[in-house]
Amino acid sequence: MCGIAGFQGEGDLDILARMTRSLAHRGPDGEGLYNNETDRVFLGHRRLAVIDIATGAQPMKNSDGSTVIVFNGEIYNHRELRRELEALGQIFTSDHSDTEVIVRGYDAWGTNVVDRLDGMFAFAIHDMKRRRIVLARDRFGEKPLFYSIGSHGLAFASELQSLRCHPVVARRGLDPVALQKLFAYTFLPGAITPYTGVRKLLPGSTFVYDCTSRAGTERRYWRFAIESRNPPPGRVEDWIEELAVRLKHAVSTRLESDVPLGIFLSGGLDSSTIAALATECAGRSRVSTFTIAFNEASFDESTYAAMVAKTLGTAHSVETCDQAYMVRAAPLVLGRVHDLPR
Repeated sequence: MCGIAGFQGEGDLDILARMTRSLAHRGPDGEGLYNNETDRVFLGHRRLAVIDIATGAQPMKNSDGSTVIVFNGEIYNHRELRRELEALGQIFTSDHSDTEVIVRGYDAWGTNVVDRLDGMFAFAIHDMKRRRIVLARDRFGEKPLFYSIGSHGLAFASELQSLRCHPVVARRGLDPVALQKLFAYTFLPGAITPYTGVRKLLPGSTFVYDCTSRAGTERRYWRFAIESRNPPPGRVEDWIEELAVRLKHAVSTRLESDVPLGIFLSGGLDSSTIAALATECAGRSRVSTFTIAFNEASFDESTYAAMVAKTLGTAHSVETCDQAYMVRAAPLVLGRVHDLPR
């Protein structure tokens, strides 16, 4: 998990630094700041180093410095895309950075690079040649991205607390319609947020912002759709085998990491299946499992998780969430809330 933030238009490096530092909990391994005075573009990044620790720092530029990216997430097919881009003449400088694959892919394919990415991502690109900023979010919206556009320009961030470190956004009030929806549905549907003039970039979407006109266009590049209501051809045994193959492939592609791997294990079917496939693909020594236990028996599944961990041979850790734990954790949570700009 990393954090990105930035803006175009009103503001300075001090504002960018505040926005970026508010995301330190998302990326404790490094901080990077970038600004371009011509377009008045500011980009910030907090890094959690997972892939290419040595040469994957951000913000990252292409060869001539005309394309700059800040990126949160992981691209699972980055090695295949790197080979394809190298065949097209793209020259890489990093060892195996998935961030650089997006930069080079953008240079080769423009905004259509998102169609080729298999992963979870939210990123912002400053394209100096076209004088624009491109925001993008993965198909299912695993990685968050919020933005605000107005006469001040554009501001964006991985979290609302970071976005509201920008003084123009901080002056925006609560949206009463959004709050009604929150109380009605217990979540905020679609692109709305609690604040007026602040939107979530929808899953499977890009937002292209022109630095000159200060106007932007949001586009859905992907929508979820069930292709058929009819069962696939073949025997049930064939479907089971196909599901097993696809699950194993999905898990194996998500195990690339230059740091130790961990899995949240509840002891239920989903997490147990993922843990089993992970140990099969990566080996028991590379996988650690983690479980939250509760003193309330009706909530607690730690016994089942321990059974799965013992069967799989993972290094297993349990943290009990009880009243004492919540008392210790509350100041940390409330401290972050109190630090939010008013």
